[in-house]
Amino acid sequence: WGGNQLNLTQKFYKDSYNVIRHINSDILIIYHTAFLPLNTWQNFLSSSGFDQVVLDTHNYAVFDYSLLAMNQEQRLNFVCLSKADIASNQGIWILVGEWSLAITDCTKWLNGFGRGARYDGTFEKNHGPICPNCTCQGEGNYLNWTHDYKNYLKKYASAQMDAYEAGLRCHAFVCDLTADSLKDNIPSGNIDVVSLIFVLSAIPPEKHYNVIRNISEVTREGSIICFRDYAKDDETEIRFSTITAQHKLQENLYVRQDGTMSYFFTIEYLKEIFEQDELFEFVDGGYVARETVNRAK
Repeated sequence: WGGNQLNLTQKFYKDSYNVIRHINSDILIIYHTAFLPLNTWQNFLSSSGFDQVVLDTHNYAVFDYSLLAMNQEQRLNFVCLSKADIASNQGIWILVGEWSLAITDCTKWLNGFGRGARYDGTFEKNHGPICPNCTCQGEGNYLNWTHDYKNYLKKYASAQMDAYEAGLRCHAFVCDLTADSLKDNIPSGNIDVVSLIFVLSAIPPEKHYNVIRNISEVTREGSIICFRDYAKDDETEIRFSTITAQHKLQENLYVRQDGTMSYFFTIEYLKEIFEQDELFEFVDGGYVARETVNRAK
């Protein structure tokens, strides 16, 4: 992309792989396709002995004249064909890191500052417009979109999500842990990993156990919860308690100026709520401590 030379990119990937593996042998390394076909990298990555590597591809239909010229049906068919391409490269972990519903390159400065668009022929003087009778004026204003066009965008989104998940080994999503039951939307015993990174602190403590119970109903045996959050006597808590008493709602619970809450945990409390009713086994719990020094004094 932009005059990229494949041999230089491959050399950079090899050199960086060796540097990273010298430091850490297990961490996942994500490389981009450099906007080249997936099969360009299949033999290179496998023959070079790369391990724990993810190939990131960004799929857009607006930076290529032939893709821009497709009609709606052709565009949907093209996406469906990409599903087979992704599925056939199962020797590599494939991540579609970016994709879009855009079907024109009319967005201001998308192609660079002061440059026009391929769609209306203002990008390159020696190349005519993709749509001679079209204009970029007001193209991005959703108020101008017809009902049929909106329905097409839904189909286009659905087709892309179906295609791009063909290479997935995991499916990550966000849900409301405070809902009455996660089982209404998630099959029981279907989750392997739960990430609670600065999540519980924003939830009132009287709901903490219900959150853990809710998680237990959709996780499978042997699943893992990754937890990280504010600790009791954290510098932030000390700051809350010394500024004004109005910030403190109850023991270990404070409210910020924007109305959100922060709860500060102890290891003992976490162990209690996770192991209540034998829902989970609390393992590998500890504090992460950092020293801050005011060098101005």
